[in-house]
Amino acid sequence: MVMPNLYGNIVNNVCAGLVGGPGLVPGANYGHDYAVFETATRNTGKSIANRNIANPTAALLAACMMLDHLRLHSYATTIRQAVLASLDDP
Repeated sequence: MVMPNLYGNIVNNVCAGLVGGPGLVPGANYGHDYAVFETATRNTGKSIANRNIANPTAALLAACMMLDHLRLHSYATTIRQAVLASLDDP
């Protein structure tokens, strides 16, 4: 979807909530000269600070997107498979 930033953030946050929260969804912003990879929502995590319950999944998947962008597919695949395996572990 292409839309102004405010509406993009709203849709993004709603969709992240539908799949499990901001800690699960990676995001990417592509420009002509640069690409930025980050967690999809800009949740500061103040409510979970110093509680040792932060979920690094979104950051790890964003790193995989960056590695794919840099054409380092084997590294991205290794990390992505490990993340997905941890999500499947009961």
